[in-house]
Amino acid sequence: MKSLLLFSFLFIISFPLYAQIVAPSLDPSTSSELPSVTSWRYSHTAAASYSSGKIKEEEGGATEDSTSTMTGVMLGLNFDGLGIEGSSFNPKVKGSGENTIDVTRNTVLLGYLFGDLFSIGIGQRTTTLNIERSDSNMTMDMDGEETEQIASATLRIAEVIFLSAGINNIKETGHIKMTIPVMPSMNADVDLEEMSYTQTIFGVGILSGNPGDFQFKAEISMTSSPEKVEEASSSQMTNSTQKSDTSIGVVEVKTGPYFLGVSSSTKTEAKLTMSDPNDSEAEKVTTSTMVGVGYLMEEGLLVSISSATEIETEKKDSGDVKTTENSYSISIGYSF
Repeated sequence: MKSLLLFSFLFIISFPLYAQIVAPSLDPSTSSELPSVTSWRYSHTAAASYSSGKIKEEEGGATEDSTSTMTGVMLGLNFDGLGIEGSSFNPKVKGSGENTIDVTRNTVLLGYLFGDLFSIGIGQRTTTLNIERSDSNMTMDMDGEETEQIASATLRIAEVIFLSAGINNIKETGHIKMTIPVMPSMNADVDLEEMSYTQTIFGVGILSGNPGDFQFKAEISMTSSPEKVEEASSSQMTNSTQKSDTSIGVVEVKTGPYFLGVSSSTKTEAKLTMSDPNDSEAEKVTTSTMVGVGYLMEEGLLVSISSATEIETEKKDSGDVKTTENSYSISIGYSF
């Protein structure tokens, strides 16, 4: 039985590294993950970002190096409690030879605030993926699409405590064309089975202070996804995703225009074993840290820079595979 975890490649993109799940970031150029958070934004914001990184994969004493870049734009608006946020990010990875990964992620979020205590929101996120690999052993061209339908709610208690929860209905589709000259029986030119599953998101945080004065924010959250396997039909390939839990912690401070933010996350993916005992995905653990500083005017220029490190360890029976990405990013925007 053929199988493929299509979107497992997305760990290198680091979208969840600095996710704003419970309350809006003190850096208004940072995008939100849950739509209900958008209605708590302090200002209108437009921003663009660029990041560059290096990736190293280590397995059995051998190493493979790649480079990554990502460009992005975002627009966040708040009209008296009606929050609107749109963003588009385009990560790319260039490996040895003709090995490339090209991703586009577009998000639209809408949130509405009832009074000053409770907000709800809906959103949609679409991620498209193209992977090309070519070497002496194999040629592969893979395309995929992941569509997310998001609904969430945020509650403020005692002025400074925020509780957020959301559900994310995810659908994945894809197509793969693969040629292996030495094993032509493994050649493929097929669609992946369409797969759908639901992700749950919970978080709690503290947000205190007023814009222009000293502000402090801290939040912790948990995102959970189930194991799902869509078995292959006669003309398609099995599609699957591993059970995963991602915990994220964020701490931010801002005094006047000066900003400091730190985040840390851990994602654990359980081993996936399907009906064929020889066709399985290993347990994975991914840890991420990010530190960012910025000069952020309440109305006017926004400039921030950050450094991130992400390490994925895949625990195979034959030995661990370790992949490390170190990246740096800059964001420039305007708040109005």
